[in-house]
Amino acid sequence: MKHCFSKLTVLIVALTLLSSTAFAERELSSMASAGTPPTLQLDAGPLSVTFSGRAQLQLAILTGEDALLSDGDAAEYAGFRLRRARLGMTALYNKTITVGVEVDLLESEGSALHEAYLGWENEMALVYGGLVKTPLSRNTLHSSRSLQLGERPIGIKGIAPFHQLGVLVGARMWGRKVRILTGVFNGMQRDDTFAGGYTRIDPSIGNRFGGVAFASRIDIEPLGLLGSGASDLTHSPKPLLGLGGGVMGNRGKTIHGLAFGGDLAFKWMGFSLMAEYLRDQSQPADEPTQSTTEQAETKRSVMSGQMGYAVIKNMLDVAARVEMVDENEDIEDEGDFLAIAGAVSLYLSRGHLKIQLFYQHRQEQHGKQRRNNVLLIQTEGRF
Repeated sequence: MKHCFSKLTVLIVALTLLSSTAFAERELSSMASAGTPPTLQLDAGPLSVTFSGRAQLQLAILTGEDALLSDGDAAEYAGFRLRRARLGMTALYNKTITVGVEVDLLESEGSALHEAYLGWENEMALVYGGLVKTPLSRNTLHSSRSLQLGERPIGIKGIAPFHQLGVLVGARMWGRKVRILTGVFNGMQRDDTFAGGYTRIDPSIGNRFGGVAFASRIDIEPLGLLGSGASDLTHSPKPLLGLGGGVMGNRGKTIHGLAFGGDLAFKWMGFSLMAEYLRDQSQPADEPTQSTTEQAETKRSVMSGQMGYAVIKNMLDVAARVEMVDENEDIEDEGDFLAIAGAVSLYLSRGHLKIQLFYQHRQEQHGKQRRNNVLLIQTEGRF
């Protein structure tokens, strides 16, 4: 009895810490991220507590006069910008029950609480509830800790939702080579700009604006587990292939919508490839519960492809990306653009320090040409 009480006390103390600390963005993928540092872990019997944190500083060297963060550009003016500052923790009990929270001290993604969940999982299945990622896009399910380029594709961020409040149920088969995730969430609404994507409604107010959203995704890796992130920093000795796709239906009380997409990923001997197509259409509800910039049905699409090579194993990676974006398929304007990006990433001190040189250029296909090139250096210290 005394032994059980001691275990319970340790668990309660650990979970109490969750109110002030958080875990770095959980990836529901097959393996841990390459290039990330060793975890800081505390074990007490059946309880394992993992701590982490990071600070990400950007120095914009070159910015076009039309560059805007609200348009998806990485910077607006030359100078310094603190991109992310986060602390984290997860508590794993008996290797099956997980409690995790991530706090965004800068509210860089629109909220101080970035992620919070309670979950159960084994080799065959998982159930997670709370503020979790929506299973639609391969790009969005990757943690920002493992991004191959400085930012995610503009079009992906504009179409695919990230963290939303709901429940995820998953199944794993064939040694985790086949994974299925299905989730139900509160009804979603979009930001005022395309690049803003879906807004993250304050989880403390519940489903104030009404509605429901569903999302489901399947991943198949027939040759072996790809691991998380796009880079092949570990120089996989055999070719690895990943095929996936997702679908999402949103019946919010402000907007209704349907999105779907497909993607593939490949890794071998340091070479990496990732391509993804996403398309969605949405329209305002008959009686919206909130104001919306969407006045009629809008169709959007993005096709993104990136390639990279780890020049030095576990240390140096170079990558390039091209994406075609159409913010409204019924209108030919500046919302139809080609975006080109490149990055050189250096991992030092066993992954505790990550340094990236990142460049992004946008070429509008119609309308006015904008000067929105961005060149920046991004450093991230993490544990």
